[in-house]
Amino acid sequence: MQGPAPHDTQRTDEAAGVCAAMSPEAVDNLLAELGTAAIQVLSEAEAVVRRKNELRDIDEDLIDRRHESGANPYAPDSALASVRARLAGRSAVLHGEAAREFVAWWADAATVALVTAACRASPHEYRMVAANPEVAMDDEGLAQLPEVPERSRQLIELGAHMHDNGDGLWEMVTDLATRCGMRIGQDADGEVSVYEDGFADSRRHRLWGDHWADHRVPALPTCEQLSWLLADAPPGVLVRLQTAIEAIDATLVAKTRAERLEAKNDPWTAEEIVEHSTLSGQVDGLTRLLADYAQAAAAGVPAARAMPHRDRREAAIDALNSEHCHRLPASDIAG
Repeated sequence: MQGPAPHDTQRTDEAAGVCAAMSPEAVDNLLAELGTAAIQVLSEAEAVVRRKNELRDIDEDLIDRRHESGANPYAPDSALASVRARLAGRSAVLHGEAAREFVAWWADAATVALVTAACRASPHEYRMVAANPEVAMDDEGLAQLPEVPERSRQLIELGAHMHDNGDGLWEMVTDLATRCGMRIGQDADGEVSVYEDGFADSRRHRLWGDHWADHRVPALPTCEQLSWLLADAPPGVLVRLQTAIEAIDATLVAKTRAERLEAKNDPWTAEEIVEHSTLSGQVDGLTRLLADYAQAAAAGVPAARAMPHRDRREAAIDALNSEHCHRLPASDIAG
């Protein structure tokens, strides 16, 4: 892999040379461990948010009481309450980002396991751990991920050698590179170099495209695609998965509406203020909804394995090549 060496917190030595096609038992063990860890990270993040809200309320209450009493607003205890609330807010953001990344990994791995189980195939371990947020991946691992579309690669390589003349083209090229998991840099001779980036966020962009870039969610199958893949599974398996997907889709619609309100230049009406508060509350639960989906997908893997044998490769490839869910390597679907 070209480019700068991975940061110390992105471990490559532990991952190198240890990944291969996974047995059903290995898949189940990984999903169980990943689910336990993801729920723990999410629960900790939710606890930090509750603490942030408590400290914010304390700070606001103290400000109101000082204002009403005419007390000195520069008092140390008032500053202490404010700094605690501010630091708690920053901590909540960081914990929330970490929880989203971890749960997204769980949802992605569970999806890969579910689809390959339905096809009686074995997922490659590199693909199952591709969204690990704390490990950088080497060239061997990157070779097991979805390929960067050739047209996108060509556009990035062409644009990378152009000068930034302020017309917005350079920004478009760098944005496309980010969304494809590519990086533009320089080689040892100072020449422009375009290479596949093994860092975690670049892999997430490569795996999930606009879904991660625009919404910070993994690409997931649609309800229709799931019905194709799991047509012979017990009805409860499909219903649980489709219910989870529908909840996520509804929340993304709410997120888009909230962002449109936030982009308004005109003052909000009273109705819009109430609407934005409602939408924001819905969006705040998105990571928990992703966890619900991941749990449902992981729980459905045994049922997918037990389905009567049928060639589901066409449906799987359609699902995994679609705009909703990027493809697995062909070796994971074939045979």
